[in-house]
Amino acid sequence: MPEAKQTSGLKETLLSLFLLGVIVSIGMGIYFEQYRFYSALIEQMPRKIHEKQAAPKLTGTKDESIFSRLPLPEGVVFLSASEVFDASTLSDKINGKAELYLGAGFVCLETRRFCLKGGSDAWMEVFLYEMKDAQSAFAVYSLQKRSGAIPTDLGQRSYQTTNALFIVFGPYYMELVASAENTALQAALRTLGQALIAGFPVLGKPVAEPKLFPPEGLDPQSIMLIASDAFGFEKLNKVFTAGYRIDGMPLTAFVSRRSDPGEAHALAEAYRAFLLQFDAESLTVNVQPGEEIFAFSMMGQIEVVFSLGPYLAGVHQASDAKRALDLVKNLRDYLIKINET
Repeated sequence: MPEAKQTSGLKETLLSLFLLGVIVSIGMGIYFEQYRFYSALIEQMPRKIHEKQAAPKLTGTKDESIFSRLPLPEGVVFLSASEVFDASTLSDKINGKAELYLGAGFVCLETRRFCLKGGSDAWMEVFLYEMKDAQSAFAVYSLQKRSGAIPTDLGQRSYQTTNALFIVFGPYYMELVASAENTALQAALRTLGQALIAGFPVLGKPVAEPKLFPPEGLDPQSIMLIASDAFGFEKLNKVFTAGYRIDGMPLTAFVSRRSDPGEAHALAEAYRAFLLQFDAESLTVNVQPGEEIFAFSMMGQIEVVFSLGPYLAGVHQASDAKRALDLVKNLRDYLIKINET
C-alpha cells in the first residue's frame, strides 16, 4: 500500500506540472484576436554584436544618463530627470511585471519623460530596457505585445498602438508611451524613437529563429520564445512557437534547434515518454521510411513531436488531428530544405 500511495502521489505531481503548462499556453487559441500567446521567457544566449564601438551603458547619473548623451529631435525637450532601476529596484517601477524581465536576462532600465517644446501638459515617457542579449530583448518584446498592434519599420522589430510605440533593437527593448491619444504626440513618439535608435552605434543581429517556420498560414506577429519548461516539460527549453490558421482553424507549431541531431532525437523521445506518463493515447501516423513522428491524443487535444537533424519540432494542443499532421508535414518539409542549405 505505501508504494501505491507513492506512485499515485508522483502521478498527481506530474499531472499538476503538465496542467500548469496547459494553463500557461491556453491563450494560444485566441492569438489572432490578440496578437499574442501565453507568457514566455527565453534561454539566455551569447550576443552577436558588430564590435565597432562599445554600446552605451545605462547609468542614470546626471552627466552620463543615456538620454542626455543621445540626440533629441527638434521640438522635443526633457520634462524630468532620468531614473535608473537595476534588478533589486525594478519592481519599484513596474510592480507585477518585474519577474518576467528578470527571468529573461534583465540588466538595467532607464526611464525619462519628454514633452513637446512649449507645453508640458501632454508628455511622453520612455522605458529603455537593456537586456543581456538580442534574444532576451526579443523575448520581452514579444511577451509584452499589446492587442491591436500595428507593425512599423523602426528598429529590428516594432509596432505601435494608439498612444505608444514599442521597439526592439539589438539587446535593447524600448517602450515610448504618450499621456494622451493625439496626432502630435503620435508623431513625436516616432521621431523620438528614431532619434534614440540612431544614437546607439552597436546593434545585435536580428533573431533568426523565426525563419524556421514555413510561411503558408503563418501569423508572423505570433512568434514567441519559451526559455524553459515548455509545455510543462522541464527538459524542453529554447522553444520557438508560432501561430497558424489552417482551413480557418488556429494551430500552434514549435521548433527548437538543439546542439546536434542526437540531442534533438533524445529530447523527442523524452517528451514522448513525458506525455505517456499522463496516459496519452498514441495515434498511428503514416510515415516514410526513416521518419519517426510521435502523435498523441490527450485531454481532447492533439500533440505531435518529431526530430529532424538538429531540430526538435511539432504541433502543440491542436483540436484536429488531420490539420495538425498536415501542418507537421509542411513544417518537416520546410526544415528539410533549411537543413540542406
